[in-house]
Amino acid sequence: MIGLDARPCDTTVSPTPVPFWAHLLPFVAFGFVSHLLGDDAVWARAAGIAAGAATLVWQRPWRDAATWAHVAPFAFWLTAMMSAAEPSASNYTLRTLGGAGLLAAVRPWRWYGPLHPRNLGWALAAGLLVFVVWVGPESDAFRRAAPGMAEFYERFLVGPLPSGFGRLRESLRAYPYLPARTGWTAFAIHMFGTSVVIAAIEEFFWRGFLYRWLCARDFLEFPVTRLDAPVWLAVAALFGLEHAEWFAGIVAGLVYGGLVLRTGDLWAAVVAHGTTNFLLGLHVLLTDSWWFW
Repeated sequence: MIGLDARPCDTTVSPTPVPFWAHLLPFVAFGFVSHLLGDDAVWARAAGIAAGAATLVWQRPWRDAATWAHVAPFAFWLTAMMSAAEPSASNYTLRTLGGAGLLAAVRPWRWYGPLHPRNLGWALAAGLLVFVVWVGPESDAFRRAAPGMAEFYERFLVGPLPSGFGRLRESLRAYPYLPARTGWTAFAIHMFGTSVVIAAIEEFFWRGFLYRWLCARDFLEFPVTRLDAPVWLAVAALFGLEHAEWFAGIVAGLVYGGLVLRTGDLWAAVVAHGTTNFLLGLHVLLTDSWWFW
């Protein structure tokens, strides 16, 4: 157990209060400028990078090291994803390598202890449970066993909100991550990105930072084992709504959040999240269910 009830491993304190929005502003500046000038143009991306860099110099969000370390990798991932005109292997490679590099630079794990071995079994079980919830209702076996429930699930519990509510998924005309199209190197990078990089990025942000920050602005002083039920539910809902499979995403948020509450071990949630994503990648490859990716 990592014991966040105790004193953090790194007690770095910001000499000057830095508001939460200041950590997001550089990424917003990049996304806004590049989108305004044209997402696909190289010069628009360059202008966006310049705007983001200028905002970084102006705001210096790293003065609040703990918040910056938890927020910056997630903000980078979202900004890179949203700046792409459409999903592509090259954009996912950028997110993976950039996200991994930023994680290594800001090191959010310095405020936590290592994964406790006794929590590994719980983490793997939680990851498997979420995987089953994620793919089960859209599996051929479920459609054969309960066609009405399967159709209800696909109409009302997956898809973008509100535009996708009540509608079946549209058939994909192109699979941007198909190994035959992008190559196995890109597929391997994608598997690493989804199983390791984004699993760590999201858990440090959602469970490590946002849940505790909404409970106490000095978030490091709020133990991860302390339950604030309305906030816990709200964070799980927000986590779910960032996914196309939003209902399964909410369940995942509850499971990963509950795992941290039970064990006090944020790394257990990282392992659980990574396990779910790794199994999902294998499932996509073996069953051609590429809409999950």
